[in-house]
Amino acid sequence: MRIGTICMKGIKTVMEDAFFLESNFMGHNLILGGVFDGHCGSFAANYASQKFTTYFKSYLNQGIEKAFENSYQQITDELARKDALDSGTTATTFLIMDNTIYGANVGDSGAIVITSEGLLKLTKDHRMTNPDEFARVAAKSSIIFQKIKSRSIYVAGYTTKYGLEPTRSLGDKDYRSAGIIPTPHTFTHRISDQDIYLIVATDGLWDFLNDTQVEILAREIPDPAVLVKEISKHVFGNFWGNDNLTIIAIGFKE
Repeated sequence: MRIGTICMKGIKTVMEDAFFLESNFMGHNLILGGVFDGHCGSFAANYASQKFTTYFKSYLNQGIEKAFENSYQQITDELARKDALDSGTTATTFLIMDNTIYGANVGDSGAIVITSEGLLKLTKDHRMTNPDEFARVAAKSSIIFQKIKSRSIYVAGYTTKYGLEPTRSLGDKDYRSAGIIPTPHTFTHRISDQDIYLIVATDGLWDFLNDTQVEILAREIPDPAVLVKEISKHVFGNFWGNDNLTIIAIGFKE
């Protein structure tokens, strides 16, 4: 497998993205990685990227899915105690082991697999545009509002300072009563001979290029290190991207 990564600050005044990648996890030929898109500060994203590996390893004896779930919960619990600014972060994390991708996500960072015949979206977007998430959050009697310019839908509580677009996240202690939870969507994908790429990225990619546009670029560029650079050029140069951007691309073809 070949790997390309990029983490770039957009026109925002603060860099709130973070990521980690271990290509020799636990001393074996395993890949563990993740991307985090912070909000209301960078503390949560940085903390999650630094702590996730340790916690995930400690929970593996309970099974891979539980390791993801428990790591997300522990990070959230610790952020409630350690982060005075009550920042939060989305998360998409994955483990490649035994020719299988295991993963989890909260929020709107996402992952796709590009195959010889199309693409497969592994993650679920936790936003109010997801009907299931809308119904779950609305049942909490949260404050729900839409920004006129972006038309994005936000969630707030009666004691929060701002609104959040993601409906699941790590951290965000003040938003728990509004229905924001750290419980992830988990997924498993068996890697086949038809698979070309795994691409994991924050919404600094997905808000400006859709899955199909990323797929077209990936089919043209076999080198993951070159691919992530070309994607970033398209985001910032051709599609007026204004967010921070983090991408991990793993190529399955030698």
